[in-house]
Amino acid sequence: MSWKYWAGSVASKSLDWVSRPGKPLAKLPFPFGHNVYLDLRRFFPNCQLIVDCGANVGDTVVAYRNHFPKARIDAFEPVAANFDRLRKRLASDENAHPIPLGCGSQKEEVAIALSSDPERHSLSGVASPTGETEKISLTDLDSFYDSEGKDYVIDILKIDVEGFELKVLEGAKDLLQRRRIRSIFAEVGFHHNQPGRTYFGDLNDLLLAKSYAFSGLYNQFRWGAKREVYFANALWLLSDADHSK
Repeated sequence: MSWKYWAGSVASKSLDWVSRPGKPLAKLPFPFGHNVYLDLRRFFPNCQLIVDCGANVGDTVVAYRNHFPKARIDAFEPVAANFDRLRKRLASDENAHPIPLGCGSQKEEVAIALSSDPERHSLSGVASPTGETEKISLTDLDSFYDSEGKDYVIDILKIDVEGFELKVLEGAKDLLQRRRIRSIFAEVGFHHNQPGRTYFGDLNDLLLAKSYAFSGLYNQFRWGAKREVYFANALWLLSDADHSK
């Protein structure tokens, strides 16, 4: 990746740091659309439940914790090596819960294609560059959050599962139907049949039909001479919801 990507990454992380609760610049009116954690904090200042599907080794969990110190965070990660690092990293956080499961359309055991990059393990049909697979267990969000008999409201659902995003939402049909997910933040691609990416148009069409409004793109990765947007993280908010409470 080019120096411009890393420069942008450093700038984004710097903005994240200075805008965290308690930091000197936290209350400045930063524009929307530059830092998703800051935007989500303004949309959901009383956030109580964050669900991270594809938590990997916990980078996003730590970022959410920095901005939502009181929220419960459920972190789903099915790959054993990643989960072990995630569990150790969150050991001192009593309100962050590492869960050794993947998220999908139903409860089942499947083989995941492993990559040399721990962020690129995939269930979306991408062949393993290493030739290795691992047997993992999946759950659907509807079953998982119905099992305790509580009427959960997920304030933030983050999905980064290398092209398996639609299956995760298929397993959350009831939660979506009952408007129990207030926002969805997911990695998307901008080309049909892009390996390991869910096409933005497919995800957007699904969520528009479920009464979500597209809010913005973050962390855009540009590629090629024309600097096309290759992939990014996209945010949707539940329409007609009061995003200030």
